[in-house]
Amino acid sequence: MQRMQLGTFLVVASLLVACGATSSIGSLRFKNEAPVLRVNDRIDVATKPPANRFSKMLYHFDGFFHKRLTHASELRRHVRSQNLNSLGEVPDSNWFTNRIGVREMSTEEVGTGPNLEGSPELYKPWSVKSSKVGGVSIGFIIKDSRGVTYLLKFDQKGAPEVETAADVIVAKLLWASGYTIPEDYIVEFNRSDLVLAEGAKVKTLTGKESPLTDAMVDSQLAKIDIQADGSIRGLVSRFAPGVPLGGHQRTGTRPGDINDRVPYENRRDIRGQYAFFSWLDHTDIKEDNTLDMWTEHPNGKDHYVAHYLIDFGKALGAQSFLGNLKAVGHGYVYDFADMGRSLASLGLWQRPWEGRVSPKIRGVGLYESATYDPAEWKPYTPSYFPFRETDRFDNYWGAKVLIRFTQAQIAAVVASARYSDPKASEYMTRTLIERQRMTAKHWFAEVAPLEMLVMKGDSLCFTDLAIAHRLVTAAQRYRVRTFNKSGSKTGEQRLVSTAKGEVCTSPLLRPSNEKSYTIVELTALRGKLKSRPINVHIAVPQSKNAGSDRRIIGIHRR
Repeated sequence: MQRMQLGTFLVVASLLVACGATSSIGSLRFKNEAPVLRVNDRIDVATKPPANRFSKMLYHFDGFFHKRLTHASELRRHVRSQNLNSLGEVPDSNWFTNRIGVREMSTEEVGTGPNLEGSPELYKPWSVKSSKVGGVSIGFIIKDSRGVTYLLKFDQKGAPEVETAADVIVAKLLWASGYTIPEDYIVEFNRSDLVLAEGAKVKTLTGKESPLTDAMVDSQLAKIDIQADGSIRGLVSRFAPGVPLGGHQRTGTRPGDINDRVPYENRRDIRGQYAFFSWLDHTDIKEDNTLDMWTEHPNGKDHYVAHYLIDFGKALGAQSFLGNLKAVGHGYVYDFADMGRSLASLGLWQRPWEGRVSPKIRGVGLYESATYDPAEWKPYTPSYFPFRETDRFDNYWGAKVLIRFTQAQIAAVVASARYSDPKASEYMTRTLIERQRMTAKHWFAEVAPLEMLVMKGDSLCFTDLAIAHRLVTAAQRYRVRTFNKSGSKTGEQRLVSTAKGEVCTSPLLRPSNEKSYTIVELTALRGKLKSRPINVHIAVPQSKNAGSDRRIIGIHRR
């Protein structure tokens, strides 16, 4: 696996070289090197970085007003994501580990997700150490008989299974996509399984502590749904290893972390979350739903910062359902643009979310596909600044990852939510698939979905994902133009895909100087429409032991 020091990775010139030539193919050229597959961002962070302090009121004030206005007044030019390799892909890092996007995953692996240590249900009783700190939901910090610590949370009273199911489903799908997620489990237990630990405390947001009593535990449990037989459903989230540093901020980098070099608003693995979160209707995205941990390196000596996504209980339509807010996912909780549109139309504007209805199935929130628009989806607030920077390239990247989940894999993930009504499992699986395909179809129309590019001899082969995933039905045509390094055109071909979307060019003209390289411009022809081109840069490896076969050294999507 190719690795690269983080400092080198961040210098664009180390991967891309602009030569003086100008032509219809552009001036961008790549160094003749293998692509970076893993960023070395585990250089020792010997001193624990300072923890972030999160103020929800200030966060949303900045998101709605202050920083929103100052950002608009700066008139900054849009920049593409920066944490990419020469193929335009996100390398593995402490932020993102390529999983289903680059390899086949079994249904069992996807259904298991990050949950490798096993549920605490088999390790009762649980010792209650303290009450949950932060948030508005009821919860406790517990330790099972193995000594493993978890956060125990519950569904809102009157909405059984909605939040707990949403959490485990979204957590596993995001983990398989590549994000770092803690172990979350659905659990069932009885009141007798909760035993107060010695010195158990009630903790407040201000840090004040007082003794936690059995009466206090009972008063909290009285606020949730308990089955007639006394069983209680909950969600446990295992504490991540390391020292917590709070969430990652919306912009910039973390002070004290020498590995943190790319501003968060310019990371594709963050900006591209828009495609995943719109698919999953993860509307409650803000700083305290992320978590950075100062973690010990596997070598037992060094430390680095690991970046987690946490707390998905308001996803899959749960936030809309629990708050009776049909607009969530379509508009911000205070959406001034929608207010202006309604005012300008004298109230006649038909809001796209007005017809949304809950399926009225136990455990299912207001999650549906009838009104879903992958390009217009909005989280609960505009406070998550990376989504202001996201572009079609970021969301195409997310879409081509999420479309790889099969129906069986999605069904396996839904099964782990342990719905009591089979109709809930059927509905959730079907709706996830419908929104998955809608998301991919939209972003595949914005960026030509030509992937699996590889040289076979002197022919360039690729697969059209829109055909491979049956998002379009007919075979497609392609224009292939070739250029030399100076930008002069050297040839042109017209090709047609197979029924599976597979395409191979005729042998490409090999330059007389094998140290030279070829640029192939691929354009998909969709009926009367032409996609934006993709430039594929090909060269003979410089290594004496690499042979004379040409390889792809860079891809630039236009």
